[in-house]
Amino acid sequence: MPINIEFHAGSLALVIEKRHKKKTEPFSLTLTRSEFFVLKELASNCGKHLSKEHLFRIGWPDSYVGSNSLPMTIMSLRKKLHLIGDFWEISTIQRHGYSLNVAMYYRQTKINVTF
Repeated sequence: MPINIEFHAGSLALVIEKRHKKKTEPFSLTLTRSEFFVLKELASNCGKHLSKEHLFRIGWPDSYVGSNSLPMTIMSLRKKLHLIGDFWEISTIQRHGYSLNVAMYYRQTKINVTF
């Protein structure tokens, strides 16, 4: 079952379309700036382990933030993504970072980023 994921930077929105039995179900989430860029990076590297340091640079490129900022952003993203469905999850890689994983039957996921 394919899913189309679109990131719209102008509005910091994530729009997801799930196709189910020839029917499209659109979902939309509004994200904070850091949530948007962290999720976009995780989705662009789906299934890969991304280090905390890398995600800090992506989510907060020109500012210093506390060490708790990334875990709090990940927690917020997990809650928001759970509202849409259980076809993906953000996994914690112990002492390394995070990974976004998509359920096996959604492997045809297409990710588009527009600015």
